[in-house]
Amino acid sequence: MQDHYVITKLINNNVVFSTDAGGREIIVFGKAVGFGKKRGDSIDNSKIIKVFEPSDTKEKNFLMNLVEDIDPVYIDMATKIIALFESRLHCKVNVMMNISLSDHIHNAVRNKQEGFQVPLDILEEVKTMYPREFLIAKEGLDLIEKETRTTLGEDEAGYIVLHYINAQGQHFRSDAKVRLLFQERVIQEIEREYGVKLD
Repeated sequence: MQDHYVITKLINNNVVFSTDAGGREIIVFGKAVGFGKKRGDSIDNSKIIKVFEPSDTKEKNFLMNLVEDIDPVYIDMATKIIALFESRLHCKVNVMMNISLSDHIHNAVRNKQEGFQVPLDILEEVKTMYPREFLIAKEGLDLIEKETRTTLGEDEAGYIVLHYINAQGQHFRSDAKVRLLFQERVIQEIEREYGVKLD
């Protein structure tokens, strides 16, 4: 990590803009990293949880729309879950997964605490097509429970897998769920046409 960051723009107490050694704009997350700070102040590196470097203006704007309301504790959880995927599956994922997964975990925990969950209608397909990824995602649920004392169901493990699949490669893709939904519809048509139930 770079030794010295200077604030160029304050987003909120937990998110600030800075620049890296090459002068590129970066987004810095950390618990109270911007508290009591102003433009030109140095950032306390001990408070930094994650640093993001947007690849272009579009990605920067997308990040800015998401980051303002995300508590750094969820960034930290997402970072740990992503590390599990990367170490177990020997891969690197798009940096956008950290933001999108942080936002998703935040919403999932809040929803559960308020008494409802969002079911994943393609959960069985996800478990069948991505068994290793699903097991890793379930470990992620254990981590979330430890940090938030909130128990999330297997549907959320499925959502984590979809975030992982979508974040593969160099570009953020959102076609995995579309493919799985298409597969589900094809299976339903086969079952209806032939009067059978497929495993």
